[in-house]
Amino acid sequence: SVLTEKSVSQETYLLSSACIAHLTTIHHSSLPEVFSSSIIPCLLAHPACSSSSIYIQDQLVTIIINMAKLPIARIQMVQAKVIQFLIKILDQRGRKVKELTCSSALDKTVSKAVIALARLSQDSSTADMVIKLGGLRELVNLVKAVPAQENDISMALMVAVMLNM
Repeated sequence: SVLTEKSVSQETYLLSSACIAHLTTIHHSSLPEVFSSSIIPCLLAHPACSSSSIYIQDQLVTIIINMAKLPIARIQMVQAKVIQFLIKILDQRGRKVKELTCSSALDKTVSKAVIALARLSQDSSTADMVIKLGGLRELVNLVKAVPAQENDISMALMVAVMLNM
């Protein structure tokens, strides 16, 4: 946490967030400690979070997915504006579809963002917030924008999230 807070290097930020993502994926026992450290608000407030690096975004989304398993962490993440962060990622994919320049890394991160929204939407108050902030609209736009011949797993995930809301 201190390393991430003090460093202005995007590389250090990426490596730190990758380590946290890995730990929260492999060692579920790390979730309460990561929650109590309040690292999510720190990560989202860091200047590197607004980077256009899809790799940084991917690590953050992985942490969000993992932390969303803890109901109390969902509250902290909503307060840290995680929903807005995830909606921005969905919006990126929507713009890229129009430009026909989607990369597989972006597609993977968007799929993860959809999963994160689904996990966050397990709480009705959070699901309401996703809708109020335009998340449902972004999901619908993504479903409409993806060419019919793309049989992508993310499409099924997006539909599942919409049904969950």
